[in-house]
Amino acid sequence: HDWAADNTTITFYRLDGVTPVSTLAQPTIALDGSVLTITPVENATKYKIFNGSTVLDTITSMSVDLTQYLTTAGTYTITVKAFADGFVASAKSASVSYVVA
Repeated sequence: HDWAADNTTITFYRLDGVTPVSTLAQPTIALDGSVLTITPVENATKYKIFNGSTVLDTITSMSVDLTQYLTTAGTYTITVKAFADGFVASAKSASVSYVVA
């Protein structure tokens, strides 16, 4: 089935079949030079940092220096997704552009 083509809302339930599983809130991110800062998401225990669709890393801290991951000259589109056991992962954050000269 092509879920992306439909305007469909999916609800996940715990094994009891009654209690819905909550979705984590969408993270907010900011970039200051090469340091990416994540505003904490309630209940989140880890965050995945993406360059486009490629996962750069999974972190538990609220900030990371992107020079650890991106060294080739270019412009990168960075987003973050929040995760936690027992919750549906968040939607990706709004993107920020990171430029390596």
